[in-house]
Amino acid sequence: MKYIHTFESFLNESLNEAMANPISDIHFELDPTKQEKMKIAYGKSTGEIGSTACIAAADYMLKKFRKEINYDKTGAEVGVFVPGTYNAIFSKLGDGPHAKRQKAISWNKREYDKWVKSVASNGGAEHAFDMAQNAKNEPGLIDWVRKNNRDEDPLEVIQWAIEAYA
Repeated sequence: MKYIHTFESFLNESLNEAMANPISDIHFELDPTKQEKMKIAYGKSTGEIGSTACIAAADYMLKKFRKEINYDKTGAEVGVFVPGTYNAIFSKLGDGPHAKRQKAISWNKREYDKWVKSVASNGGAEHAFDMAQNAKNEPGLIDWVRKNNRDEDPLEVIQWAIEAYA
């Protein structure tokens, strides 16, 4: 009965609490041999006997965990975690502890012109609307454009700047 209670509590806990969970530790492990040892340890903690049964129990919970965080839509992936992959990027936890921090850019006219030039190069000016949407991925750029161009939509201003550069 205690196992059923812990299983239900695992399913009901929030994602913030899930980061302290042994399954999330297994999920974010990059080394396959260490991940296998962690799976065996988890299986033993649930009462399984034998390494095959321990790994099977851990794989089952890993599949459920990954499906819950949308890491793998099919729920079949139990291999090692690879940061930056499609599954990792679109999951609720992202790259987790392996996330690389972006260097903060202090936006000014020179940095803005350099960014517009790089976006407009190699045919980017023909697709100015789509290229302007990339500004959403640059932290602080839209706020800087909004501050310097009052009463204008910042994405339109960026689009016009890209078109003008061509």
